[in-house]
Order: sequence, then structure tokens, then C-alpha cells
Amino acid sequence: MKIYVLTIVDLERVGFNPKDVEVYTDMDSAVASMRKQYLEAFEKWGNGKDPDAQDDSDYQFTNHYAYIFGEHYWDIFEKEV
Repeated sequence: MKIYVLTIVDLERVGFNPKDVEVYTDMDSAVASMRKQYLEAFEKWGNGKDPDAQDDSDYQFTNHYAYIFGEHYWDIFEKEV
């Protein structure tokens, strides 16, 4: 069985250690949770930019990770259990 572990790093408040970890049984749920959190954080830190732009080094969203440079980072790891 595979699980998907979403690590949530809040550089602003916690530093480089994960603030939280969420576990999902399917990739779609993990990506949906990461997307929701990314958009909420982007609303605060995105300065009116497009959250889906692929050519900006300050932020990015993919189906495996997302980041807002210097503020937040999310990563999904797939593990076999």
C-alpha cells in the first residue's frame, strides 16, 4: 500500500523544520490539500501575481511540491508501507 506524506514548512514562523505533516492514501487528496494551503499563503505573500505562473523563481506549484520563496514550502513524498 502506498501513502503520500505532505510536509508543511513555514519558514516565517517555524524555520526549516516541518510545521506539520499530513498523511493521505491517494495522491489527489495530498495535492488538493497542498494546493489549498498554497493558495491561502499566496493570497498573503503573492503581491497580486499569478499563483500558477511557471516562470517566477519566487513561487511555484507542481503536483509534488510548492513554495513561496522565503515564506512557505510544501513537499509530497510517496512511501510504500
